[in-house]
Amino acid sequence: MPPATPSPRFNSLMIRRFRGLKDVKLENLGRFNVLVGRNDVGKTSVLEAVFLLSGLTVRLPVAIQNLRQHQVAKAGDLSLLFHRLDAGATIEIAGDTLIDTRTLTIAAHHDVVVDRPPQLPGVLGQERGESTGRRSGSSRERGNDGTRPANGISSSLSFDRPCGLRCDAVLRRDSDNQTQTFSGILTVRDGNLGVDERSNADGFHDHIVRARFLVPSASYESKLIGDVMVKKKHDTLVECLRIMNPEIRTVAVSGDTVFADVGLNEMIPLNMFGSGLVRAAFILSLCIVGHEQILLIDEIGHGLHHSVMESFLSAIMKMSQIHDMQVFATTHSRELLASLDGLLSKDDFASFRDDASIYALARSTRHDNDIMVYPYDHEQLSHALSNSIEVR
Repeated sequence: MPPATPSPRFNSLMIRRFRGLKDVKLENLGRFNVLVGRNDVGKTSVLEAVFLLSGLTVRLPVAIQNLRQHQVAKAGDLSLLFHRLDAGATIEIAGDTLIDTRTLTIAAHHDVVVDRPPQLPGVLGQERGESTGRRSGSSRERGNDGTRPANGISSSLSFDRPCGLRCDAVLRRDSDNQTQTFSGILTVRDGNLGVDERSNADGFHDHIVRARFLVPSASYESKLIGDVMVKKKHDTLVECLRIMNPEIRTVAVSGDTVFADVGLNEMIPLNMFGSGLVRAAFILSLCIVGHEQILLIDEIGHGLHHSVMESFLSAIMKMSQIHDMQVFATTHSRELLASLDGLLSKDDFASFRDDASIYALARSTRHDNDIMVYPYDHEQLSHALSNSIEVR
C-alpha cells in the first residue's frame, strides 16, 4: 500500500526562459510521465527543470551542467542555462505538488548591490513581483552578506567580469498556508565555486524533494543493490533482470562490484553485460528500494530491445505505485510508445491509465520556432499509433 503521507508529486509545471524553452507548461501530470519528441526539442531540459525545482538550491545548476559533461570553469559557462544565452532574462520555474506550491527564479548575479526592496517570485498562475518585505536569513544557514534578490539586478550587466547566479525560491504549504523562502548566490572566480545560501525558516530543507536524475550512460551502484538485498527484495530484482537475460540465476555484491550468476563456473561482473541490462539494474534497484520520491530518466529505453520494453515499463510502473514515486522519462522511440500503449491496454493495467501522461514536444513553425507541448492520454496515444499518426 502507498504511504499514508503523500509524496510531493507534481500536478503541473511551468518553465520560462530556461535553455531552449521559452514558455512551456505541463498540466495534469501523472505518476508516470513520458516526454516524446525529436532530438533537441527540450525533453532533457524539462527533466532538468523538475530537478532544479525539487532541490531548490543554487548548487544544482552546476550539477546539471556537469551531467551534460560541461564543467563550470568560468562564469560565462552559466549563460548556457538561459534561453538564447540571454543572461539578462530571469529563468522562472514553478510547480504545484500534492502538498505545496513552489517557485524558483534563477538570474545572473554580479558584484553589485542594488538598493531595492526584495521581491519574491510569484506562484503558478499568479503574476510575479508580489512584494513580501525583507527576509530575515536564518542563522542555521551560511551567509550574511545581505545582498538583494536577482530581481534588483540590471539586465544590462553582462558576464564579462567575475559573477555567477542568484537563486530565489518560495515554498507555500497547503496544510498551514505558510510561506518559506530560500535564496542562494553562486560565484565563479578563477575556476573556483563559492556558495552562499540562506532560508527564512529552519524547516525549509525538510521540504526538499528527493529526486534522482539518470542520464543514458548511468551505471549501477553496488551499495544500492546491496540495499536491495538488505530489504530482502533480491528475488524481485533477479526476476526483473531475467526479463532481459533469462540465464541470470542470482546476483551478489562483493566490494564495489556486482556479479551475476549465469550458470558458469564463476559469476560474471554485471558491467560485462550489455549497457541496457546494467542501466536497467540501476533503475529497477532505485524503484525497489524506494528511497527517491521522483525519478528523472533520460532516454528510458536506452539499450533495451523492443521485446523487453513492455515488461520493463510494467515493473517500473508497479513499483512507482507501491512507493508513491513519480517518474519523468524521455524517449524518441516509437517502439517504446507502442510498448506503453500495449501495457496500458491490458485489463490488469486499467487502473494505471489515469496515472500515465504523455507529452509531445515539437517546434512551432508559427511561433518563432518556440517549443510547444501537446498532451496525450492513453486513448489518444492508442488512436495515433493504430492509425500511423505521428505523435508530434
